[in-house]
Amino acid sequence: MVRCMVIDDDQNIVNVFCEILNIVGVDVVATGNDGNDAAIMYKMFHPDISFIDLNMPRYDGFYAIEEIRDMDLNTKIIAMTGYSEYVKSNIFDSLNISIINKPFDIRSIKQIIVDSFLIESDLSKTSLFKIRYKFKEDNENYLCKVTYEQYRNLKKIPMIEECEIVDNFQKNIDSYQNKMQKALDLASKDDFSYIKMISEIVPQLQ
Repeated sequence: MVRCMVIDDDQNIVNVFCEILNIVGVDVVATGNDGNDAAIMYKMFHPDISFIDLNMPRYDGFYAIEEIRDMDLNTKIIAMTGYSEYVKSNIFDSLNISIINKPFDIRSIKQIIVDSFLIESDLSKTSLFKIRYKFKEDNENYLCKVTYEQYRNLKKIPMIEECEIVDNFQKNIDSYQNKMQKALDLASKDDFSYIKMISEIVPQLQ
């Protein structure tokens, strides 16, 4: 039986969704109400699928996704949302995250579970992301291309103040990956000259 967890800040939604999952034959092993709960529950139970609401106070679904992907880069995540702008975003496609709309439909839930097990991908090898980042005490914004794992490592560098994904690519990944790995290795030693050299400066708005 498929094991899953359900995370939503509305406990009534959690209860209803769990009932639907039981009807379609899915075992709910954990529930929670924010992104921090999601990270804790995933570490404890390692479910096959994580259903995570995107809009939650304090620790939202995006926080949960990044924390869980740090533990398992290729784990199956299905985002839940009532906001149409997220459904149209290609970022979720590139991260191999399916999106299910609220209110829930039993047939769509069943199909999205089946589809999630048909898609096999290694994010460390198949996707390249354009990110925007900024250094502390530096007014410039920079753009560069990285793998998802490199994006997460860049965010951990103390001198990086802001870092976000703005687009995704699927081609010529090896060349960019190798250049950025060199840049990250130098940045971890407080040498930021190479990462700035291979990045594009974003023009400041007047």
